[in-house]
Amino acid sequence: MLKSDNINELATALSKVQAKLEGAKMDGSNPFFKSKYATLLSVWEASRKPLTDNGLSVVQTCSVGESEGLIVDTTLLHSSGQWISGELAIKPTKNDPQGVGSAITYARRYGLAAIIGICPEDDDAESAMERKPAAKVPDSKTTPAQLKKIYAVAKEKGYSEELAAAIMVREFGTGHSKELTKKQASDFIEILTAGKYLEEAKQETQPQLVPEQDNEVPKTAGEFFNWIMKRDPNIKAPRVWLQAEYGVTDKEILTTKRIKELYDKITK
Repeated sequence: MLKSDNINELATALSKVQAKLEGAKMDGSNPFFKSKYATLLSVWEASRKPLTDNGLSVVQTCSVGESEGLIVDTTLLHSSGQWISGELAIKPTKNDPQGVGSAITYARRYGLAAIIGICPEDDDAESAMERKPAAKVPDSKTTPAQLKKIYAVAKEKGYSEELAAAIMVREFGTGHSKELTKKQASDFIEILTAGKYLEEAKQETQPQLVPEQDNEVPKTAGEFFNWIMKRDPNIKAPRVWLQAEYGVTDKEILTTKRIKELYDKITK
């Protein structure tokens, strides 16, 4: 925790705030754990008036930490100029805009609740422990035997390194097999063995599907993907590139109209 040289006035104001605070309403639900929780909005609604009535305000900022992690800094400010600040580091479960946004919201909620001392209504640590054991051991990383199996199956089935990496990004959020967990590695081996995505890859890379003229707008997904790779040889997985640059999801069907929209954006 960081703080100003003196926090006596801030401490007095915060004690008055905490005397007035009521529990944040548990207005959010987690269907996976069949539980409820207090959202960021709920925590703010429960604390905003007591804070402002006592000359206190909160500022939250976000920065990039190590190993693709995020750091959310929460600062409690007093009208006297005194302040205290704390930070919470978190790593998004998915490396996409939605995953990053969810992680930031999560960290902001806990950072705000911690710095002012507010708790959700009916907060019960024992119930939480029964619902989800705190001592749960995370799945370990893939084993050398699994890595060897992945390479062997990929070679046998005819997957290129680029295609295998693109599949890992689509399915598990990473393009490196060494970053997979044992469970993910097992699932990846099953995907490779089943030949999933091979037919799609063949359709996307048929050389005869490339438009004859560079200025001819592609009509099909296969033409479009090949046009992208022809335009920029460094792009080996066009579907992954489109997702990163233009938000094209894995399940989106590329109609002729949608292809034209993307083509126009790329060629601007």
